Amino acid sequence: MRRVPLYLACSLPLALLAASGCIFVSPTGYVAPTSAPAPSPDVEAVTAHLPYPAPIGDILPWSLAGRGIKRSIRSTMNGDSIYLGLGCTPQVDIAYAGTFPSLEARVTLNGQPWVSKTFSCASPERMRGGFTVDMPRWSPPDTGTYVFAMTLDPNDRYTEVDESNNSDTLIVRALPGNLAAGRIEFQLATGEAVPGNTVHVGTPVRVLLRSSCLGGYPSYRMRLEQDREVLLDRVTSCVSHMYPEPSDAELGWMAVGPGTHTFTLSLDPDRETRESDRADDTVSASLVVLP
Repeated sequence: MRRVPLYLACSLPLALLAASGCIFVSPTGYVAPTSAPAPSPDVEAVTAHLPYPAPIGDILPWSLAGRGIKRSIRSTMNGDSIYLGLGCTPQVDIAYAGTFPSLEARVTLNGQPWVSKTFSCASPERMRGGFTVDMPRWSPPDTGTYVFAMTLDPNDRYTEVDESNNSDTLIVRALPGNLAAGRIEFQLATGEAVPGNTVHVGTPVRVLLRSSCLGGYPSYRMRLEQDREVLLDRVTSCVSHMYPEPSDAELGWMAVGPGTHTFTLSLDPDRETRESDRADDTVSASLVVLP
């Protein structure tokens, strides 16, 4: 029977679910309803061969994936990968036909026990049911490959018409993110770009710092120097799940002395964060001041 991938749901809280006659019993006993996902064609094929009323049935994880993983239909991230500094929530879509009063879903992470949940499921006669379960929030502790493996009814408590479709896996690569210093722009007080990056003494100038991030950076330094004199040195943050997220800044500057002035923007100048590319952490631009 065809399986589809496990997926991650980025930055989602733990959901307690009840759908299509299936109730998730939490440690605190709380139960919350939810709508069931669209049925899988495989589930339809299974239920078509069940005797009715069905004393036995079938269960399968027709989606064990994560909205944070690329190539997943529910993806909100750019890959079967996740960037350091980001947190996601593995989710399990479960389809079933028949009655399962105490169904266990067990998940391991890199071969080690991670989480186990128990459900009570009963599909209507001649129909299939389905529901989605959120696992605990997870953040990769380091770069590398992480394998989530989920098994339904791991102790074979229930007899099924197909015992071969009770498991699925998700392989996630944890990657370092990146900070990128994009460019430095100069504007007049009117908001127009400084023509030819040239002004006269006494002209007020807006210095715009364009940068971006990919991944989670809760704290890093952004520094701007003009002719090696520090004009700006501050701690900032930036988070991006899919595409580079802008992290811009600006400050006012007065053209005082004539000459060519060099402005340099540096991100994480002390290299306290982890990045995939250090070469783009610095960018410079020149402004000519005429008498």
